[in-house]
Amino acid sequence: MAEQYATQKQKSLGIILHGDKLTGTQAKEKNEMLFNQFGINYDKLPEMFKKGSCVFRNKVEEIVKIDKSGNPVKRCKQIVTVDYVDIIGPKFWNEHPYILHED
Repeated sequence: MAEQYATQKQKSLGIILHGDKLTGTQAKEKNEMLFNQFGINYDKLPEMFKKGSCVFRNKVEEIVKIDKSGNPVKRCKQIVTVDYVDIIGPKFWNEHPYILHED
Protein backbone atom coordinates (compact mmCIF):
# COMPACT_ATOMS: atom_id res chain seq x y z
CA MET A 1 0.00 0.00 0.00
CA ALA A 2 2.77 2.44 0.95
CA GLU A 3 4.62 1.55 -2.26
CA GLN A 4 1.51 2.24 -4.36
CA TYR A 5 1.03 5.59 -2.62
CA ALA A 6 4.68 6.52 -3.22
CA THR A 7 4.37 5.60 -6.90
CA GLN A 8 1.19 7.68 -7.25
CA LYS A 9 2.81 10.63 -5.47
CA GLN A 10 5.86 10.41 -7.71
CA LYS A 11 3.64 10.47 -10.82
CA SER A 12 1.76 13.50 -9.45
CA LEU A 13 5.01 15.31 -8.75
CA GLY A 14 6.17 14.51 -12.28
CA ILE A 15 3.11 16.21 -13.74
CA ILE A 16 3.55 19.24 -11.49
CA LEU A 17 7.22 19.59 -12.31
CA HIS A 18 6.61 19.06 -16.00
CA GLY A 19 3.62 21.33 -16.36
CA ASP A 20 4.90 22.28 -19.78
CA LYS A 21 3.42 18.96 -20.98
CA LEU A 22 0.02 20.51 -20.39
CA THR A 23 0.78 23.82 -22.07
CA GLY A 24 -0.98 24.07 -25.40
CA THR A 25 -3.01 20.89 -24.93
CA GLN A 26 -6.75 20.70 -25.39
CA ALA A 27 -9.13 19.51 -22.66
CA LYS A 28 -9.56 16.17 -24.42
CA GLU A 29 -5.80 15.55 -24.32
CA LYS A 30 -5.59 16.52 -20.64
CA ASN A 31 -8.47 14.20 -19.80
CA GLU A 32 -6.74 11.39 -21.66
CA MET A 33 -3.49 11.99 -19.75
CA LEU A 34 -5.40 12.02 -16.46
CA PHE A 35 -7.00 8.69 -17.29
CA ASN A 36 -3.86 7.04 -18.66
CA GLN A 37 -1.60 8.08 -15.80
CA PHE A 38 -4.02 7.91 -12.85
CA GLY A 39 -7.07 5.97 -14.02
CA ILE A 40 -9.28 9.00 -13.32
CA ASN A 41 -12.20 9.65 -15.66
CA TYR A 42 -12.70 13.43 -15.59
CA ASP A 43 -16.31 13.17 -16.75
CA LYS A 44 -17.20 11.07 -13.70
CA LEU A 45 -15.62 13.40 -11.14
CA PRO A 46 -17.96 15.35 -8.84
CA GLU A 47 -18.45 18.96 -9.98
CA MET A 48 -16.52 20.30 -6.99
CA PHE A 49 -13.32 18.85 -8.46
CA LYS A 50 -13.89 20.20 -11.96
CA LYS A 51 -14.48 23.92 -11.59
CA GLY A 52 -13.55 24.56 -7.98
CA SER A 53 -15.59 26.31 -5.34
CA CYS A 54 -17.52 29.52 -5.87
CA VAL A 55 -18.47 31.56 -2.80
CA PHE A 56 -21.14 34.23 -3.25
CA ARG A 57 -24.11 35.85 -1.54
CA ASN A 58 -27.30 34.20 -2.70
CA LYS A 59 -30.62 36.04 -2.44
CA VAL A 60 -33.34 34.06 -0.68
CA GLU A 61 -36.83 34.99 0.36
CA GLU A 62 -37.67 34.37 3.99
CA ILE A 63 -40.99 34.53 5.86
CA VAL A 64 -40.38 36.81 8.83
CA LYS A 65 -43.89 36.86 10.29
CA ILE A 66 -47.57 36.37 9.57
CA ASP A 67 -49.67 39.53 9.32
CA LYS A 68 -53.08 40.05 10.97
CA SER A 69 -54.84 38.66 7.89
CA GLY A 70 -52.83 35.43 8.07
CA ASN A 71 -50.64 36.27 5.08
CA PRO A 72 -46.91 35.66 5.26
CA VAL A 73 -44.65 38.72 5.34
CA LYS A 74 -41.54 37.98 3.30
CA ARG A 75 -38.16 39.65 3.25
CA CYS A 76 -35.26 39.15 0.91
CA LYS A 77 -31.92 38.37 2.52
CA GLN A 78 -28.54 37.30 1.27
CA ILE A 79 -26.83 34.21 2.60
CA VAL A 80 -23.28 33.13 1.95
CA THR A 81 -23.36 30.15 -0.40
CA VAL A 82 -20.64 27.76 -1.52
CA ASP A 83 -21.41 26.11 -4.83
CA TYR A 84 -19.54 24.19 -7.49
CA VAL A 85 -20.63 25.87 -10.68
CA ASP A 86 -19.24 27.19 -13.92
CA ILE A 87 -19.08 30.97 -13.53
CA ILE A 88 -17.55 31.49 -16.95
CA GLY A 89 -20.70 30.87 -18.98
CA PRO A 90 -23.84 33.03 -18.96
CA LYS A 91 -26.07 30.58 -17.03
CA PHE A 92 -24.67 31.49 -13.60
CA TRP A 93 -24.85 35.23 -14.28
CA ASN A 94 -28.39 35.02 -15.67
CA GLU A 95 -29.46 33.24 -12.48
CA HIS A 96 -27.61 35.69 -10.19
CA PRO A 97 -27.64 39.11 -11.92
CA TYR A 98 -27.73 40.97 -8.58
CA ILE A 99 -24.14 39.97 -7.82
CA LEU A 100 -22.77 42.57 -10.21
CA HIS A 101 -25.24 45.31 -9.28
CA GLU A 102 -25.26 47.44 -6.17
CA ASP A 103 -28.61 47.85 -4.45
